[in-house]
Amino acid sequence: LDERVNIICTMNMSDRTVNELDNAITRRFAMIEIDEYEDDKRRRLFNSWLDEHVLETDLDADDLLTLFERDYEGINHGFQATTQGSIMRFGPMHYRDVAVFLGVACREGGEYEYDQTDAVGQAFRTYIVPRLLNAAAFPQIERIVDHYRVLDGEFDQFDLSPAAHLAERELEQERRQMGSYE
Repeated sequence: LDERVNIICTMNMSDRTVNELDNAITRRFAMIEIDEYEDDKRRRLFNSWLDEHVLETDLDADDLLTLFERDYEGINHGFQATTQGSIMRFGPMHYRDVAVFLGVACREGGEYEYDQTDAVGQAFRTYIVPRLLNAAAFPQIERIVDHYRVLDGEFDQFDLSPAAHLAERELEQERRQMGSYE
């Protein structure tokens, strides 16, 4: 190739195919890991999505921001109350999908117009938990279940049980496949 041509490829660390790249490919590229957003930049990002999409609903954007931050921190860094660290690396962009869903589903005439706090659990069940489970090994699935049980208990204003139940069903399925169903 011409020396003036640079090929830039990106890949998410949560993508299962990361482990399948062989040396023939990886030795031809410089692998540069991009660090996560700084707390204040991530918070501004979350706020901008909430302002843009959730403003026309009755949902409290401050409560949602707290939930987004708590969820993100628990996944990426672990809860301070536990001795375990992060569940996995998980980017903030997934929360944009949650904000968009809530903005559409909770607006006037939306599916959750009269049940907005339930919409939050459904949004996490639809946009966050499946993406976590897609990249998770068995021990991570157990921690995802625990994570959403804790969040559901902490946030009385939102029903996060749909997210916890989806993770629980995946855990039960994994246990059955492993032959250790309790």
